[in-house]
Amino acid sequence: MQISLYAKIYNDLKAKISTGIFQIGDMIPPEKELVQIYGVSRITVQKAVNLLAKDGIVERKSGVGTFVIDSDNKEIPKRFIGLILPGLTDSYGNRLLQTIISEAEKSNYQLVLKFSEESQHKESALVDELINMPVDGLLIEPVQRNFYDENLIKKIYSDFPIVILDKELDGIDSMFVGSDHYTGAFESADLIIKKSHRNVVVIGYAHIKNTTLEERIEAFTAAFWETTTPLVSKHVARIIRSTYLSTDLALLKSDVSLIKSFIDAIQPTCVICLDTHVTGLVQEALSELHLSFPDDISLFGFDSNNSSYLSTNYTYLMQDENAIGVKSVELLKKAIRNEPIENRRLLISTTLRQNGSVKDISLS
Repeated sequence: MQISLYAKIYNDLKAKISTGIFQIGDMIPPEKELVQIYGVSRITVQKAVNLLAKDGIVERKSGVGTFVIDSDNKEIPKRFIGLILPGLTDSYGNRLLQTIISEAEKSNYQLVLKFSEESQHKESALVDELINMPVDGLLIEPVQRNFYDENLIKKIYSDFPIVILDKELDGIDSMFVGSDHYTGAFESADLIIKKSHRNVVVIGYAHIKNTTLEERIEAFTAAFWETTTPLVSKHVARIIRSTYLSTDLALLKSDVSLIKSFIDAIQPTCVICLDTHVTGLVQEALSELHLSFPDDISLFGFDSNNSSYLSTNYTYLMQDENAIGVKSVELLKKAIRNEPIENRRLLISTTLRQNGSVKDISLS
């Protein structure tokens, strides 16, 4: 007698549970995903899952998903995933963290959060600490440095489930979830070009070079090459030496002075700031130069700083932290379960927020 399709799916899922691919507390793939995996109808999948539930192997939670349970009603063992962040800022990180915590809880995972504080040495030690804990998988936003952590690269190539967030490791075959910085920056440059700005400057860091910042520069350069006035190298100022973690007042004041000198020398119509820390320094420099935006000069930034002491009324490119959080946990769970992964590199669309700080100078 030929076994039915739903029975085959039932047996396959049951086998994956008994062999530990899906463990107690795990959420099995949703019905829509199971339909794609097995190439059957939704009704067939529902029959298989209903049978698992009837046999006390899984439990359906309305609006959440279907979870593996212990038929003997033993306590569900705790499962952990690790998250390493360089730090949190008002402009990026808080919403991402909240989303990751929520998504982990939905799958009965507890999140273990660690901060590397932009230290590559600490980042390396935390990777070892969490893996030895052990966690089942790891989400990590790398520190802002020119060189990658050798220990992290080794763990990636050992096939331990690791998903990189925000700053892609160029040339490394890692799973990645982050913003589509290039497309968003190109569209932002197009907005500035359409407002007739040609004498623009980009302000960034002297010693920090990562894929996020470089893609933003590359996109602006590519967009302006399509105009009659390309963005030449002398208009890209890699001069900022402080970071968002800096507390050295003298260093911060020095950066502001460098910005003032640069703006005085170039006399741009628009200043493009590569992140919110740079934007804050530029705002201070413009204030000391007695320049207001957009009346005297236009200002564009990336992400928005919600600090009470810093104006947020500028046009900027916003990242979708909620989508990054959801997709990163989803990708990590697939890696933990050894499920097929079609796309290891997920780019999330950005949104251009126009707050009037980029003036249309053709109308002046």
